[in-house]
Amino acid sequence: IANNHSDRKSEMFFEIRKVGNEWLTSTEAAQFLGITPNALRILMCRRKVKFYKLGRRLRFLSRDLTVLLRKGA
Repeated sequence: IANNHSDRKSEMFFEIRKVGNEWLTSTEAAQFLGITPNALRILMCRRKVKFYKLGRRLRFLSRDLTVLLRKGA
């Protein structure tokens, strides 16, 4: 039973990644968008990119960045 529970957890993890709910750091988000970290900060100030503050750290959801790329902002 413990092994079955473990398999279910890994299936859930991969399902989340498939949907695009991966949390990215600022550096990773800039690389994802193909821009510099400074350009990402500018987009954040202009409210063109959605970001989240988790404690003192900024995080970005890959699905939000994909939407931004599709819009061409």
